[in-house]
Amino acid sequence: MGKGVGLQGQSYAIPTMHGGVDAIKPYVDEFISFTKLHPEFIFLVTKIGCGIAGFKDEEIAPLFAAAIDVENIILPKSFVCVISTAERYAAEMSTMKFKTVRIKLFREDEEKLKSMTREEKNVFMQKIREEHRYTVIRMVLVQFLGWKGCYALFSIKREILPNGEGFDKILVAHEGHWVDSDGMICHPEYEHYEDVQKDLGKGLTFIRKEYSENQKRSLFLFDFEDTSNGNYVLAVPAT
Repeated sequence: MGKGVGLQGQSYAIPTMHGGVDAIKPYVDEFISFTKLHPEFIFLVTKIGCGIAGFKDEEIAPLFAAAIDVENIILPKSFVCVISTAERYAAEMSTMKFKTVRIKLFREDEEKLKSMTREEKNVFMQKIREEHRYTVIRMVLVQFLGWKGCYALFSIKREILPNGEGFDKILVAHEGHWVDSDGMICHPEYEHYEDVQKDLGKGLTFIRKEYSENQKRSLFLFDFEDTSNGNYVLAVPAT
């Protein structure tokens, strides 16, 4: 009778039918540790869990991130692609933090801008910023929080100052294989991207989406659920 876990003959078994990704991870970690103790063996990893167990490459591949540089482990090309993409995103976004500031100009400056060309407006706005001839009415701070599976989570902190007016919306653009005319078929649990935000995000309500067949791009518009200062979370598919 075959073994369900560990080395047997020329194969190494990793169980995938007993639970979710978290339940599989300890067995993958054990496998990676075993390979390091046995450099005399070469291990050709198949796309475990991505067949009858029903998992996606994007769910299983990150479990093998620690194996990417192990010389006697050869991973499937799709796993390497997922891991490399995740590492690149992590490197790019680990310190990601930016602030947007909405300002209100003085009326006389607004009138001057109406008759200017684009180049003249750029020069004039630079001068306005240098001389601080404006009033700040709203600030939004965006910071990368971390990963939830194959989704990147961003914290959005909005501060509306006492003299502020109106409220911001969030516009998310997606391109490539995430996009289809009906929405995003991006995960077995989520038929559309707005469902991802509803489950993993916080404080943002889906309003509408637009799809461009020529650009293969979808735009998703979200509104803040309340009109006060607060913290919100945006979930973005990122593989």
